[in-house]
Amino acid sequence: MAISADAWAELGQSAERVVELTKRIGQVQWFRRENEFEEVGKLTSLVQRICQTVGLSPEVEVKYLSIESLEEFVRQYDIDRSPLWQFLRGLPDEVRAGLEQSNRLDWLVYAADTVPTSVFHSAFDGAFARYGALGQEVILFAVSTAMWISGAVMGVALTADTTAPGSSELALRLLELCEYGVLPLGQFDGVFYLA
Repeated sequence: MAISADAWAELGQSAERVVELTKRIGQVQWFRRENEFEEVGKLTSLVQRICQTVGLSPEVEVKYLSIESLEEFVRQYDIDRSPLWQFLRGLPDEVRAGLEQSNRLDWLVYAADTVPTSVFHSAFDGAFARYGALGQEVILFAVSTAMWISGAVMGVALTADTTAPGSSELALRLLELCEYGVLPLGQFDGVFYLA
């Protein structure tokens, strides 16, 4: 769906942010992390900020799963046990309500068209290259995570004037983790897992 010039103008400065984030999302090299120990300090700092944003202790252990242990982790994955994903669960409703409230529901259609186009193939290629030997379940999990995070980032950009600041901070920090080539798996039992 094309957005009219009037709708772009109405979005104001947020329109620039939407364009910027669309490009940024499209440039992510999904799951391309080669060295699990490079940039550990920066990643740990990002994870701590993510935990603080969702009201968890920032003194969380960060654990990198090996490729070999990721398959078993995904099989046992229970999104209901992760405080991070519980926080994110309400984000789509928050975004939709913000767009309805501001009479910009056409932007939701724009995001639904834009995000999959700019993310899916790159995320699939990255997941297949990195996790292909682990099978379809892991690839689907990784691609779905990439799509969810990208959609969250776009959603909070579109509703920056109506969305809670914590939602925006969280979505952008998750995108930043992805830009490092890691797969954020969430926090379980006081440990934040990355792959």
